[in-house]
Amino acid sequence: MEIHKKQLSKGLLIVSNIIFIVLATTSLLYCDKEKPSLDVPFEGTHPDVVKSMLELADTNSNDVLYDLGSGDGRIVIMAAQQYNIKRGVGFEIDPQRIEEANFRREQLNLMETVFFYQKDIFQVNFENASILTLYLLDRINLKLRPKILMDTKPGTRIVSHAFHMSDWEPDDITHHKKARKNKILKWIVPASAGGIWRCQYIIDRQIEYRNNIEIVQTFQTIKGSIIDSDSNNSIEIYDTGLNGKTIHFFADLLYNNQKVNVHYKGEIENNIINGVQIWHINNQEKKYQWYAKRDEIDVSGIWSINFDSEKHQLDGFLTLNSNDSPIPKAYYDFNINKSRATLEHVYVWGSSIYLRLPVGKPNDYFVLTGSLNKMKGSGFVELPKYFFTWSAIRTD
Repeated sequence: MEIHKKQLSKGLLIVSNIIFIVLATTSLLYCDKEKPSLDVPFEGTHPDVVKSMLELADTNSNDVLYDLGSGDGRIVIMAAQQYNIKRGVGFEIDPQRIEEANFRREQLNLMETVFFYQKDIFQVNFENASILTLYLLDRINLKLRPKILMDTKPGTRIVSHAFHMSDWEPDDITHHKKARKNKILKWIVPASAGGIWRCQYIIDRQIEYRNNIEIVQTFQTIKGSIIDSDSNNSIEIYDTGLNGKTIHFFADLLYNNQKVNVHYKGEIENNIINGVQIWHINNQEKKYQWYAKRDEIDVSGIWSINFDSEKHQLDGFLTLNSNDSPIPKAYYDFNINKSRATLEHVYVWGSSIYLRLPVGKPNDYFVLTGSLNKMKGSGFVELPKYFFTWSAIRTD
């Protein structure tokens, strides 16, 4: 019996030594690789949270999903296994995580639909993705925001575990007890809707009715007014919505000296809107085809910006170097001290503009929203306790 105990003890020691050697060798293999500097430490998302993220994204078999900072690949793999996505791609800078993800990919026989690349997410083009999934940090999301809005197509769904996009408010939020901060957030990339739209439609198959709709956009939020072609009155639109390419709003029009509640629905494709109007008149509902074309405006150039605030001396010159994308290269030259700031967050939707103007300390800024139309522009800065307006004149 004693001999058997000694043999067993010796056998266990040999097995333990083998395990130690394997683990040590594996560690050395990873240590030999150059470890990148990570902006976000790896923390795996709980499988239940992964599932909720994919549900919130309305994931389906037509989707191409990019996971930014994909870690061990769990989000992409679940999307392929349970939602049969067309293609899933994970981008990760840590080679150890890439090896783990690729090992799982091979074991599960997902070689034709799932791919992992060791790549900086800021060097990736998101154009082909219909879903982006993120588990990063607030500051990384904000840094990534211009690229998301520049690369992706309208309607692309962005789903983030826990972390937000600053003042780009989410379209939807799911609360999950196993999620960090108990939150999963979703955004839908909006189409460009800002500008002046010249509308026409036929009423009762005989009367051609025309008007202009002026829309000011900030991300997926729109507001504006209709200029009635008969009375030239400005009519405010309300209950507005912009979901990817789909736009809708209400207006109370005056037709034949009668107030008519009209619901506008349409799809935006570049500078065209095609849709339907639903007229509520005399307790009846009538539908008419609706067509609108937007005036093309190139807002690139040099604009003299003036503020009505005495407290904040922000007057200066805004330079927009390109109108080829939603995010032009931009600079601001302050009159007060002749300094120049490079603007990282400038977004243009048609003639609508959003920009963050740095003031004071490095992380302090004011948000300007409004519109630029041909030679003039205007808008406002809204602060917690008050707001002030700005105006612009093209100088180039």
